Amino acid sequence: MLIGLIGLGALWGVVRWRVVSSEDATTSDLEQCDLVKLILGILSVTTYGAAITLIGFALSTFLFLLCWFPLGGIRNILTIMVNSALGTCILLYLFLKVAYLPLPRGIGAFDSLTVGFYRILGIY
Repeated sequence: MLIGLIGLGALWGVVRWRVVSSEDATTSDLEQCDLVKLILGILSVTTYGAAITLIGFALSTFLFLLCWFPLGGIRNILTIMVNSALGTCILLYLFLKVAYLPLPRGIGAFDSLTVGFYRILGIY
């Protein structure tokens, strides 16, 4: 699913970039297309996919959301922290308690950290 998301994001980015670089692009088209944010967004999704197996779903999701919200324009650090924590906890409960899906816990110390966090939340 992440590979599909990355491919779709890259395709959308190329289409937007071509529209903006065309001669009949309007000012609003130029303002809407930020190539740096697009590349950072695609890199963050790619890194998230790789990090899930290494550091576990919980920590990688929290870090991903910490990076993703500023890319979306949110600048208040408290809002970013609270939404990242709540979003991660909601996803953990949804996937582990409701859907009973096994999620990667990470390798080595990250496995123990993840299990401890699950116990604190009452998931394990």
